[in-house]
Amino acid sequence: MNQLQSNQWNNTHHDLLKVSNDKLYTFHSDIYIEKPFFDEILQKYNAKKCKHKVYEKETYKGLCPACGKNLGFYSHTKDSNTYQLVCPNPPCIFPNGKKSMLLHEVIKEYGGIVLFEKWRKARYTKKEAYGWKGIKPENRRKIKS
Repeated sequence: MNQLQSNQWNNTHHDLLKVSNDKLYTFHSDIYIEKPFFDEILQKYNAKKCKHKVYEKETYKGLCPACGKNLGFYSHTKDSNTYQLVCPNPPCIFPNGKKSMLLHEVIKEYGGIVLFEKWRKARYTKKEAYGWKGIKPENRRKIKS
């Protein structure tokens, strides 16, 4: 990849655009962006609200996508910035090698291509080329008559 060199004034538009496009998408996520995707996963695996709470938040019990048994617990994470899936079934191990998966891992592994693309589109925002921020409206004082 062509990198721009400092103190070089003959860079072409193509070079500048290529360097800029590497940083064209920025990642942003929070619990409000993730909530609709969590609801979709709950629906897909027939998860129903259960009486137990995890980290003092509501928990749902449904099918585990890895083992297929009705032992999957869907809940908030400890710091409440995303959701997780935990399966207490001893032989069940997720593709990440653990007994739990975060929401983005569940979507990536078991959500399907359509859900994954929707999830990616919601969490990554596109920036303008060259780091431009677009045209802002003028901030003029209104003339009183």
